[in-house]
Amino acid sequence: MKNDQLGNLESALHDLRDAFDTRTERRDVQIGAIAQQVAEQNQKLESVNFRLGALEGVKPLSITQVITPAAALFSLLGVVVGTLMNLQQREQSARSEVVDAKIAAIPDRLNAVWDGSAATGDNPAKVADAMAQKLIGRGQ
Repeated sequence: MKNDQLGNLESALHDLRDAFDTRTERRDVQIGAIAQQVAEQNQKLESVNFRLGALEGVKPLSITQVITPAAALFSLLGVVVGTLMNLQQREQSARSEVVDAKIAAIPDRLNAVWDGSAATGDNPAKVADAMAQKLIGRGQ
């Protein structure tokens, strides 16, 4: 029985060592990745410090140097937005005129269907279908 227990303990110890080695390897990989990120950030920081050194003799912009271009940009933006709104309104007006014209033509078409039905004795649905076929270029 003691040999079995000793074997179990040795097996458990072996499993623990494998788990420890695996975790150590993962930790080393993570530390390597972090070290690489730190090196990249240090390079970026050195680049920024270099740029800042080049700007030491430059004086800051005045308020008018900042506001004047911004005001011009907002003015241009207002013109563009106004133009787009005007074009959209014209397009909607054109569409509504077309729709209104088609709606106004409905009573005349209904009268034509009923007149055709009365003249031929055919069902109004059949007359309407024949008219629709003519409108799309399939009728006689």
